[in-house]
Amino acid sequence: MKQFEVSVSVDTYPSKPCKEDYEDMVFRRTSLNVQELKEHILEGHSFCHNFSRNVFMSFFTANKNFSDANFLVFDFDHSPVSFEYVLSNIKIKPSISFQTLSNSDTDFRFKLIYLFDNPITTIQDYKFKTDMLFNFAFNKKDYEIIKPAMDMSCYSAVQLFLGTNENKKIEITDTVISLDLLNQVVESKEKVFDSYEELFNHYQIASNDLKITNDCPKKENHIQLPIPPNDLNMNDTLGTPVNNLIYCKNPYNNFHAAIITDSTKSYFFVGDQHIYELSTYLRSNKVEDGKRHKTMKYHLIVIKNMYPSISLNEMFNRMRWLVDTYYSNPHQIDDNQIYRMCKSIIKIEKRTNTGRRKYILNPAFNYLSKADKIREFQKCKSEHTKNEILLSVDLNKDYKELSDELGYCSSTIRKHLKSEGFDLVKMKSDEKLKQFEVIYLSNKDKSIRELSSLTGVSKSQVSRYIKRLSQ
Repeated sequence: MKQFEVSVSVDTYPSKPCKEDYEDMVFRRTSLNVQELKEHILEGHSFCHNFSRNVFMSFFTANKNFSDANFLVFDFDHSPVSFEYVLSNIKIKPSISFQTLSNSDTDFRFKLIYLFDNPITTIQDYKFKTDMLFNFAFNKKDYEIIKPAMDMSCYSAVQLFLGTNENKKIEITDTVISLDLLNQVVESKEKVFDSYEELFNHYQIASNDLKITNDCPKKENHIQLPIPPNDLNMNDTLGTPVNNLIYCKNPYNNFHAAIITDSTKSYFFVGDQHIYELSTYLRSNKVEDGKRHKTMKYHLIVIKNMYPSISLNEMFNRMRWLVDTYYSNPHQIDDNQIYRMCKSIIKIEKRTNTGRRKYILNPAFNYLSKADKIREFQKCKSEHTKNEILLSVDLNKDYKELSDELGYCSSTIRKHLKSEGFDLVKMKSDEKLKQFEVIYLSNKDKSIRELSSLTGVSKSQVSRYIKRLSQ
């Protein structure tokens, strides 16, 4: 059996540990095979991935200390389907699967572990591979059923995993996922797939073995309209990706075209790039009848912004899919209606701000809670604002003038300048003091009233200046 490294807790926890137990957990990096890890799990050992120390406590499991991961884990709580059903129907069998300590006959809870042939060495790649394998592992029907039960913390490479006890079911297989083969799937994905069902059709995935087919079946509902011949070819080169391994191609946005300079950040400012997102978030799940025309126009403009060189045929097919997927009574919107609107929108030559994004989340940090995401976003926004102010500020102007010029409020400008040691009020005060000093040194015999008249400064201010100069 393949040997791999995993960090295992020194102590065992045959029942669910309390808060104090979590805080006191000590992990040791160990070389094991699947059978040995199974035995540790049954004994109640907790386990996690590897970090920059061979022996460490639970608080050390942070992103900055992450070293590598030789497997990933899917954790399901309150699953609508049983452990046995998943093992019977899953497309890619897990290396280890077991019921967790909280599992019961009425509340299905279990974990699936997939072993890799080589270690994953970055937080971002771990999250991406987790998302990718989760979508590959299930057919479309089961994916939609079990997705709500998936614990989102599994996307984090620093998550701790609890073992179980001998009263729970546990299974092992000889499955080892090839990272090279998964990477080939990513590198060869030249088209944007409308769903993972299309992805499965394109990449035939057998249980325990990923095999790529050379042919791509034609989309079943592909519609051909009487469009001029020069528009009949689908544009397969839309939005040629930059060297961007963080975002993959997506039918809802062109994040893959964003230029990312620091992949360790949680949010990226892309307001100076042409990055757009197609919103499909709808309160009633479907576009209502009275709003379909305006929403369709919005969707088409965003598509045109994302891909300025898109062909008429490609624009039509994307819009037809959006209508069928997100609009109420899509059969009432005929092809000719969509085609006419596409012809109108495709004539727009310049990009607009419709659908434009200023900040986008690094998918490696998708595991953060909503509150943490808001905090990280505010940090990114504040940092960008500060850089913008420092690059454009004219220290000869006051806060109100700078506010009118830069478009930020005076308090924001004052806060960021002070953080860099610039206080415009004090600077202007010091400058006025120097101007007063030049006149005062040659007119020391003058009275305060006369100095006030010479300098244009109030008598009380003259007194304060003289006091400061005499110190």
